[in-house]
This record gives sequence, structure tokens and C-alpha cells, in this order.
Amino acid sequence: MMKGKIKQEKGITMTALVITVITLLILTNVMIYNTQSSLNINKLTNLYNDIELLRDKISTYYNEYGKIPAETKYTNTNGLSSVLSTQNDTGNFYVIDLEAMQGIILNYGKDYEKVKNDKTNANNYTDLYIINEDSHNIFYVKGIEIKEKDERKIYYTDYTQPDETIIDLRYIDGILIPNGYYYIGKTKDKSGNESIVISNVQGETIDTSKTNQYVWTKQIAEIENKPSSVTLESNQNENEFVISVNTNKGYFKNSEGKVQYIVVDEE
Repeated sequence: MMKGKIKQEKGITMTALVITVITLLILTNVMIYNTQSSLNINKLTNLYNDIELLRDKISTYYNEYGKIPAETKYTNTNGLSSVLSTQNDTGNFYVIDLEAMQGIILNYGKDYEKVKNDKTNANNYTDLYIINEDSHNIFYVKGIEIKEKDERKIYYTDYTQPDETIIDLRYIDGILIPNGYYYIGKTKDKSGNESIVISNVQGETIDTSKTNQYVWTKQIAEIENKPSSVTLESNQNENEFVISVNTNKGYFKNSEGKVQYIVVDEE
């Protein structure tokens, strides 16, 4: 008598189950990673767009008014140390005045509305964009935190290393720099009053005894004639100098009494 073959019920083996679970875990991790990556990209894109817009608006404002749109000092900058330049970001930091510029719609920086009405406590807020008065570099105080696997990064601007580019600003403290000259720093007189110093050599160390360095001379009252302490070059015009002094409220003078001034376009 032949024995009939017993039909075995087919089911999921333990090996197949383990493989299925591992596959699902891998797919889940991939989906989570891709989602996180997408969120990170969106966060950084929003920050970069804000910085780019602010740079454009501030540059326009600066070129028109000779100063940055910022008056509220901000000192809570310890967290920014990794991106601050010891060469350029040497001045005070200020909260960017968003109301001074038109067409500003930002992704971050919502604490500005609070600071606007609470300026004395500005340092208590971090969802802010601030600017350095010397470099005009812009930073987001709170920063954008990005997590990549086990690594945590915080972005405060659209670069990750200090910006050491030599700066050539057109205005310093509202004073226009003549063409062909560069701001190299400030000097103090015996009374402690500060004046800006310019040179035709960018980045030169201050030495006001050098004839190529000029110190700003503030002129409060209007003048009708060239002061006796001023010596004009052969290519300089006295009437042009007087107009410039009265328009710009001063002029640059070197150790010899020679001057550099801004030619005013009367049109």
C-alpha cells in the first residue's frame, strides 16, 4: 500500500520574517532621513533668503543715507564666536531696524516686534537679525540648528567660517570716503575725541604722521574761504573745496595740512 504524500501548509518562515522586518526598518530610516534632509534644506534656504534680502536692502539704505539702519545696541553675541571675524567684525552690534526699509518680509527675526517696544531689554531676545557696524556682516542670533545623524550644527549666517575679506566701506559714521581712499581705523585726540583715518593703501596700519594718511576734521559752522591751516594741491579748486566742506560738514587733512575732500556734484 502506497502512502500518500502529506501536503505541508506553507507559512512565513522565521528567516523571511526577519528579512521583512529589517527591510521595513531600512525603508523607514531612509524615509526619516530624507524627511529630515528636506526640512534641513528648507530651514537653511529660508535663512539664506533672509540674509540675501537684508544685504540688498541695507546696502541700498547705506548708500542713500550714509549709515546702517540700526540704532539699538546688542551685546548678547557669545554664541556667534565661531563665525565672527577678529579682523572685520570689530565694531558694535545693532539690531537691524526692519521698519527703516521697505519691502522686508522675513522667515525669521520675529522678536524685532518685541525689541521695538522694549529696546532696553534687547539682549533678552534671540529671534533677531543683527549687524556689525564695521563689517556690515549680518547674523541671525538664535541660529538654525541642523541635525545630521549624530552631528549637530548651528548656522548663524550664510557662511560657516569667519569672513576675513578686506572691507571697503563708502561711509563711516555717516562720513563719505573720497574716491581712491580707504577707511583704516580711528584715532583719538588729547581730549579723547575720535576721528576716522583714511589712506590710499587699503588695510594700512594707522600712523597719522604719514603724508598719505588723512584724519577727518569736523567743520561745525559753514566757511566762506579756505582755512589758513589748509594747503590745496595744484589740481584742487578752492571754491570746490569750500562747497564740499559745507556740504559734508568737514574734510580730511594730513600732517602737512594738505587735504582730501569729496567733490560735490551740484546737479
